[in-house]
Amino acid sequence: NTELDLDLPLDTSKIVDTASAQKAFRSVKGQATKACSYFRDSNRRTYTDEVCVQEILDQVTAALDNDDFTEIYASSKAAVKLAERKDK
Repeated sequence: NTELDLDLPLDTSKIVDTASAQKAFRSVKGQATKACSYFRDSNRRTYTDEVCVQEILDQVTAALDNDDFTEIYASSKAAVKLAERKDK
């Protein structure tokens, strides 16, 4: 387990509705994905630690305490679970 100290630039005053929350969510998820990705020389591939991404999204969602952002995050988690069930 590696501790990650991440500064995500996010202007919370601009999250005023569902559309702006969606834009903020995409930004945070993209930054989290980048921060949680690493390159393996052995097979020359980039991997993303999805648990790391989820932990960052959990923390940002809790810190923001914004209903629209929280709803979008919850929807994204539900979509991932549905996709995982379809893969089985």
